Amino acid sequence: MTIAEKKITLNGIDMLSLLGVNDANLHLLEDRFNSTISVRGNIVNIKGVLEEVELVEKVIKEMAFVFNTSGRLNMNDVETILNLTVEGKEIINEEEFDSIAMYTKIDVVKAKTSGQKKYFKTANKNDI
Repeated sequence: MTIAEKKITLNGIDMLSLLGVNDANLHLLEDRFNSTISVRGNIVNIKGVLEEVELVEKVIKEMAFVFNTSGRLNMNDVETILNLTVEGKEIINEEEFDSIAMYTKIDVVKAKTSGQKKYFKTANKNDI
């Protein structure tokens, strides 16, 4: 049993809408998992057993994707995301999520070619 800690930075996301009124969506995650989840600004900290931390990270990224593509996220959406992710069915994989440059009302703008992905990764690492 390996203890792990993960920080996820969610830029360009309305955290109030993502976490729900009175953190209702966050409480759903905390009730489902034993990991400690804390949010400060746009940074989500997850601490717990490695496998569970990775699962919580996937759920949070799925929540961000659904919120940014549909413009809303309610408790039913979060329950569905939790159930699908626990079963191993993901809406978006980690590589695709990390290559998203911007969300629009209709779709997402993401790096597609290997050169674009390399440029985007480098820009994110070296951003001021």
